[in-house]
Amino acid sequence: MEAKELMLADIVKTIGGNIVKTDYFFLDVAYCSLLDENGKYCKMPYYNLFPVPLTDEILKRNGFDIYGHHAIYYVHKDEPDEVVIHVDYCESLDIDSPDYKFSGICKFVHKLQHALRLCGLNELADNFKI
Repeated sequence: MEAKELMLADIVKTIGGNIVKTDYFFLDVAYCSLLDENGKYCKMPYYNLFPVPLTDEILKRNGFDIYGHHAIYYVHKDEPDEVVIHVDYCESLDIDSPDYKFSGICKFVHKLQHALRLCGLNELADNFKI
């Protein structure tokens, strides 16, 4: 991966298969600081980081309801400020709210995190579980 593809707290996979969160970017070198599942820090070059595919298991773990080939998550369900996040089996992504609409292609966890942050859902994005 390249540094420009990542944001702080993005979930990625290392070359060894460990799941980590980005913690700090070193702009003058090709490394970033990472936080692993055990709370330990490490440094790794960007080329040793890989995207985590978005799966129905990951979506379920984060509160999405699975309906066939679709996953749906509600924020403030049945309220005037309701937000609906719809993932069409790890391909398309739609986020609808009274204030904004977002549509795009989403196959990886970090891309879903980016979309959630763009729509003001930082807490959901930063606390995503793998």
